[in-house]
Amino acid sequence: MNRRRARVSTAAAVAVLVALSGCSSAPAPRTSASVTVSADTAAEDAAAAATDGHILVGVTQGRTDYTTGMFAISVENVTDAELIVRSARLSSPAFDADASWDGDAIVPAGRTRDLRIAVPEFDCPATDPMTSIVVSYESDGDSRTAVLAPVDEFSTVERLSDAACFTQAVSEVVAFGLADRLDLSGQGPAAVTTLSLTATPVAGPGAGSLTVLGVDATTLLSPASGDAAWSVDERVAAGDSPTTIALPAVPARCDAHAVAEDKVGTVLRVRVLLTGGTEGSVSVPASSTLRADLYAFVTDRCGLSG
Repeated sequence: MNRRRARVSTAAAVAVLVALSGCSSAPAPRTSASVTVSADTAAEDAAAAATDGHILVGVTQGRTDYTTGMFAISVENVTDAELIVRSARLSSPAFDADASWDGDAIVPAGRTRDLRIAVPEFDCPATDPMTSIVVSYESDGDSRTAVLAPVDEFSTVERLSDAACFTQAVSEVVAFGLADRLDLSGQGPAAVTTLSLTATPVAGPGAGSLTVLGVDATTLLSPASGDAAWSVDERVAAGDSPTTIALPAVPARCDAHAVAEDKVGTVLRVRVLLTGGTEGSVSVPASSTLRADLYAFVTDRCGLSG
């Protein structure tokens, strides 16, 4: 018995029970009925809206896409024949403009292709993240166009919209950056490097204030104190002089893969509290020069160079 039939059968059983109670001389018990949509059912409904019987579309963002400002429209071929995607366009009220992909992407039967596109500008404050995708493709020699509601399992569009709008709100108060220098102390396994996070208040009418709560450890770097994050608690307001926040750091782990496979280890997540009470984090990436110096520090500190 499938899940849909089981729900119908359960409802029918309740109806029979109520009818029998009504025939009894005793007062009928109070009953209440509710309809519950399970997570599995919601997922099934979302998947149904995301396919036309030939393709199944979704929205995703891989780890390597975070620092490059990219995300992807995924197109799964649910047929038993190869198809070719010619174009895809993702629309949302949260976007300033549609995110579009054009090209020729061959998708073998039963396989999925990710069509990478730049994250668009968002319309802030954040709005309804509802999305639709228009895909033009060829299947079995026929040209087809499908308008579908993509599966967004990890709420990618909503997350990107919220992050972009929070970052914009922060940028109207302060500009963050990382100085292109490292202050080294100690030698060998005892070496510590200190990064300098700068917070420069934005001049102009309407500029407010915020509090820098802390900075999260990364996959490459962690606080020299041994804590899970750098605690800061520094208020920055319009009219203040630029603030420099020292972040003493050591390698998060001494593993050759930590450097060789690093994707986001030199991107700091700065936790911020805005004046209105909104809390979040913004990304502050290291420059290419600083990134190279950090890799060299981890390599030397961990004895990985030889």
